[in-house]
Order: sequence, then structure tokens, then C-alpha cells
Amino acid sequence: MILSAFALLNDVLPSRYAMVLSSLLYPIGFIIVVIGQSLLFTEQTSLLSLPVLNKIEPLHKLLRLWGIVIAGNIVGGCLFAALIIGLGLHMHLFTDHAIDAYAEHILGFEWWVIFGSAVLAGWMMGVAAWLVTSARDTLSRIVLVSIITSSIGFLGLHHSIVGNIEVFSALLYGNTVSLWHYLIFLVVVLVGNTVGGVVFVAVLKNRTFLFEIERVKEQAAEARAEVDRRRF
Repeated sequence: MILSAFALLNDVLPSRYAMVLSSLLYPIGFIIVVIGQSLLFTEQTSLLSLPVLNKIEPLHKLLRLWGIVIAGNIVGGCLFAALIIGLGLHMHLFTDHAIDAYAEHILGFEWWVIFGSAVLAGWMMGVAAWLVTSARDTLSRIVLVSIITSSIGFLGLHHSIVGNIEVFSALLYGNTVSLWHYLIFLVVVLVGNTVGGVVFVAVLKNRTFLFEIERVKEQAAEARAEVDRRRF
């Protein structure tokens, strides 16, 4: 959708404006994943780190789950890129030049800039994950996910899973991305997203999590006491 919109808008608008406007379609994929309750690494990074930070769960369980989710997201993204982007090329929805332009839009920075951008994107996905858990209905969740992820797309921040699809597409079907550039990009962005998500919960939401744990314990204790009173 993003590449098709970019190719269409690029014929009538300057390339920069076409890039920004097409990036506003970012929320489509995130809505499908988050509302559909699939596992997205950048969404799970923050929430799943809370029990480990508070020594409720061991670190190795978190790392194992992260590894599984990352592998699934990346392999799935690469298969999607190989099949769907290739189909889009043959349907003339966009060209290899559009694929290269989008990859350059992502890769055209120093590594430390990409890392910082990925940290901010991970932080924002942590915000999205936290807000979604607080939403009461599906419509509210869709609105919240749309606001956060469209901001990521509009600002051009680096997201590991979406970025993987965009850069891997250029590796397969474009003319400017090498395997080395792809691998370096993937590692830098994955680390940046992880740091952003973990810092978000460690700094801002850890006390809230502990408060919720204590409240649940108090409610459980009160429920047990009530059962004991009725029994006797």
C-alpha cells in the first residue's frame, strides 16, 4: 500500500511530499497485527520486560520469547516482501525505482542517527502497547494505534519489522542495497527499538506496574479472607 501510494503520488507531487503522505498508511499493518492479537516484537518489548525488571520472571524466558518473536517477524516479513512486493512489481503498482527510493529514505543516515531514531520508535511503540492495554473497546484501540504509528511513519522513524520489509524488498528487487547494508541496518534498528521499549517501561511505567501487582495481591487476599469467613 505504501509503495503503491508513493508511486501514484510521485507523479503529481514532489518526491518528499509523496514520501511523507504515503507513510501515513503505516497504521494499516499495525492495526491488523495489534488488534488481531498477533505478536509484534516492538509491541511486546516493553510489556514483557516488566516482570523481568521486577524479578517476577527470569531473564532467560524473556530472551527466549524475544528470540522467537523476532525470528517470526523477520522471516514472515522477508517472505511477504519476496511474494507480495514481487507481485506488485508485476502488476505495475510501483517500480524498482520506487523501492530504491523508499530504501534510501530509510538508510540514508549515519548509523547513530538510525539508532537514535529506532530508540524513539521503540519508545513510541511502548506507549502504544501501554495505551492499547488500557483501552476498553476495539474502536479505541484502533484510534490509539493509528495515532502512534502514523506519527512514526510521518516522522520517518526507524521500526525494525516494517523497516525489515522495506529494506529487504530493495535487497531483492532494487539496485542500491547490499546484503551487508541490510544486515547492519537490521541489527542497529532491533537494538534501538529494544532499548526504547525497555527504557519506556523502566523509567515511566514500572511504578504503575508495581502498584497494579500490589492491588491484585490485596484483592486476592481479601477474596481468600471472604471465602474463609463464609466457610466458618
